[in-house]
Amino acid sequence: LVKDLTTAQQKVVQITRALAQKASVLVLDEPTAALVKREVDSLFDVLRRLRDDGIAVVFISHYMQEIEKLCDRVTVMRNGTDVGTVDPRQTPIDEIIAMMIARDVGEMFPKRSVTLGAPVLEVSKLRLGGSFENIGFNVRAGEIVGFTGLLGSGAKEIVQCLFGLKTAEGGQIKVEGREVALSTPVKAVRDGIAMLPEDRRAHGVALGLSVRENISLASLRRYSKSGLVSRGSENQAVDGLIKELSIKTPHRDALVRELSGGNQQKVAIAKWLSCQSRVYVLDEPTVAVDVGAKVEIYNLLNRLAGEGAAILLLSSDLLELVGVCDRVLVVYRGRLAGSFSGSAMNSDALLAASSGARSNIDGVAA
Repeated sequence: LVKDLTTAQQKVVQITRALAQKASVLVLDEPTAALVKREVDSLFDVLRRLRDDGIAVVFISHYMQEIEKLCDRVTVMRNGTDVGTVDPRQTPIDEIIAMMIARDVGEMFPKRSVTLGAPVLEVSKLRLGGSFENIGFNVRAGEIVGFTGLLGSGAKEIVQCLFGLKTAEGGQIKVEGREVALSTPVKAVRDGIAMLPEDRRAHGVALGLSVRENISLASLRRYSKSGLVSRGSENQAVDGLIKELSIKTPHRDALVRELSGGNQQKVAIAKWLSCQSRVYVLDEPTVAVDVGAKVEIYNLLNRLAGEGAAILLLSSDLLELVGVCDRVLVVYRGRLAGSFSGSAMNSDALLAASSGARSNIDGVAA
């Protein structure tokens, strides 16, 4: 059944269905968001053949390298307005990004200066049969640690265990020095862990509920007394988060399904900010959101780190990891294959470790 497939596998099925219709115009909206490089390359080969056969292809993507590699022309949209059409083979990527975000590309990954504190999240000898074994690392207060690995590496299963979506068969997890048993998401939330899932529409937000209901959903105890919700205090907190995250919504009671993907993602983040969590586990938080929303999310991560939160960022976007994180851990076939920081943290090194071509295990648990 399709519901039993991974997000990446579901995306492949959708693309295959579209290709099977033999249309004269093929529109693909973020088709590579959940695909690994090998799958992306295969898709591009198919699209080039379709183009050569006379099919018109409209390719919507926020991945600049894909636009440069595949497209003949690119039209840039910003806030509902066409701001220009250029040839991506002749126009520098930095210039295209600047058109999208109306600011210098150097501001894409905001810099920060944070003094790291004591470990907030400590993981040791974690294992889950068939997925990963002997996983150990920590995340300190104020630190953003990246996590990556190819599809099937076990990276996703590790972060799922940190939120009780899967139960590890062995090992130890500590939050602020206290061992926790994360057998369910409810227990994870009570122990100060928040998780932003990859598929926001299926698992991150309730599309049929309002912005207000989504934001306060996980923290109703803060606004309740004797089982009754104080609507005034709830509205005040929700309005503050809407303003803080620049969520574009007509009003707090608008349905989340009416918002753009980037604003839905901000609502999902606001839900956990309302909980005042200590550990934030983010699974592909910028997939299928526009570049401007990405910058806002990066700024938010910096702010959370500055307030002493520990952040674990799982991402397949290597440039994002290098631009945002203090350290990046790479998982290869169920084991930590590398820990990269400073000048050693670059996309080539991360890709090599992800594919097993290079190992750098010194200081993995540091």
